[in-house]
Amino acid sequence: MAIGTTVSRGGVLNVSSGGNASGIVVESGGFLDISSGGTVEAVVSSGAAVDLVLNTADGTWSADNANVIEGVTAEAGAVVSLTVISGGSISGFVIGNGAEDVFAGGVVVGTVVGSGATEFLHSGGHATGTMVGSGGVQVISSGAGASGTSLIGGTEIVSSGGRASGTIVASGGVEFLRAGGMTTGTTVQSGGVEVVSSGATASAMKVLNGGEIVYAGGTITGAVIGSGGSAAVISGVKVNGLTVSSGTILVISSGATASATKVLKGGELVYDGGTIAGAVIGSGGSAGVAAGVKVSGLTVSSGTVLFVSSGATASGTKVLKGGEIVYDGGTIAGAVIGSGGSAGVAAGAKVSGLTVSSGTVLVVSSGATASGTKVLKGGEIVYDGGTIAGAVISSGGDAGVASGTKVSGLTVASGTILLVSSGATANGTKVLKGGEIVYDGGAIAGTIVSSGGSLGVASGVRATGLTIGSGVTLFVSSGATASGTTLSGGTEIVSAGGIIGGTTRFGAHAKLLLSATSGISVSISGFGTTDSLDLRAFDFSKKTVLSFVENTARTQGILTINNGSSAAIVILLGQYTAAGFHLAADGGAGTAITYIPPPTAHLELAGKA
Repeated sequence: MAIGTTVSRGGVLNVSSGGNASGIVVESGGFLDISSGGTVEAVVSSGAAVDLVLNTADGTWSADNANVIEGVTAEAGAVVSLTVISGGSISGFVIGNGAEDVFAGGVVVGTVVGSGATEFLHSGGHATGTMVGSGGVQVISSGAGASGTSLIGGTEIVSSGGRASGTIVASGGVEFLRAGGMTTGTTVQSGGVEVVSSGATASAMKVLNGGEIVYAGGTITGAVIGSGGSAAVISGVKVNGLTVSSGTILVISSGATASATKVLKGGELVYDGGTIAGAVIGSGGSAGVAAGVKVSGLTVSSGTVLFVSSGATASGTKVLKGGEIVYDGGTIAGAVIGSGGSAGVAAGAKVSGLTVSSGTVLVVSSGATASGTKVLKGGEIVYDGGTIAGAVISSGGDAGVASGTKVSGLTVASGTILLVSSGATANGTKVLKGGEIVYDGGAIAGTIVSSGGSLGVASGVRATGLTIGSGVTLFVSSGATASGTTLSGGTEIVSAGGIIGGTTRFGAHAKLLLSATSGISVSISGFGTTDSLDLRAFDFSKKTVLSFVENTARTQGILTINNGSSAAIVILLGQYTAAGFHLAADGGAGTAITYIPPPTAHLELAGKA
């Protein structure tokens, strides 16, 4: 028997089964070890440690105040290691830097496991609602169980024969299933990881956005990997028939094998050195090649994207119509991009000497660089915020400026089309003979279009105040609007369904060609002797007639052309006489209208620039 003993720093007092001690004071740095069956009355000071056995119902542990357990008063700051045996129970026990051992018949609820501390659940022991913080560990042995554990940066180890249910794996937390371990209903949150070893079983798992499940050879059934969640298959493991849903990533590590994987829209399959056989990547799904990995002979089908990361290599890839391969810093050799396929250059990546063939699109994203690119007839290169240097766009090739992108000083050569999308800006563009720039909702400033070049207005877009110079052609697509255009020696061709707004101002040698079959109504000023109005859908025949009615002020008149089935109405600003208008074949199937004032009229034409 020990009475009134003080255990100083570095000292140890052991009380064995059947032993009795009273009036014991354990100072900071001292240690009191009480075996099962020992009887002790003691005070354990802050900084001191005690290891004791609990076989009675103790109630709720206080984290901030002194606690009395089996006659031992543990002051706040004392390190308490607790063994809970049959008949013992405690709620809210805080393991600061020690351990909690729970045996058969022991009941623990809401234990808090701190850094460096461990909760051991032995056969027959069970814990409910344990919270394991960073650096803490919960170990579930054979025959033991835990429910509702929260891993807040801590680790749960489920050994062979152990069971865990309803575990929540938060950021920094890891649930590790050893061979023979079982878990059900785990939720893996953002930053959490679930590892299922060979011989382990996990069922009804949910992997949320940012969470990860690792196939390490175990069995996983009924897992739901939500958008933003990911799965990985490690070396030596084989998986079959997995489905990668929207927002989910499946990584196949070196030495791993995935067979018959289905990648749905929004899902991604990553080659990280493993073997992937019979994968079906649906439209909208994607695949990636990780750094250090080489793949060969892949086929990228419609709606699918293949990302080749920095340090990765993809050889002999075939990109089918609707598929896309993205240069994300890796090496792509011998890729064949079929008509309708596309390629992209991701931010930070640099590519050189690419050839964009017919039907193919190359998109250069913000932060990316493409040098020396050749765009062949039918190919297209798109400025999407990246840098494009030394591109050669052959006749019949196209270039586009994506929304939010600004380009300056581009030259559009013969046979080339530059498309400026909504939200994009092109400044100081030069359009050479045979080239074309198309307004597709973007802003175009300071454009110089040489004779023989052309401008286009895409469907749904309204262009106002354009001036079309000599030798230049303006194309107005169906659904597009050109308002207040000045034809200063140029030509405007309006497709059926295109709209002419405001008044079109004519200069010398101007031409306006209208393709509509009906509903034509336009306003024109400055229509002179060298100009022409062409109604391309009005057959030139004896049925086609015109009439002109001038207003009383002689400032404008209405010219009507009727082909027997429909009529075109032209409001002419200025002074004209009906005898001066002439109809003729336009060289095709339509009718051309010109004006030559009669010799006796001596009319002064109004509205000339």
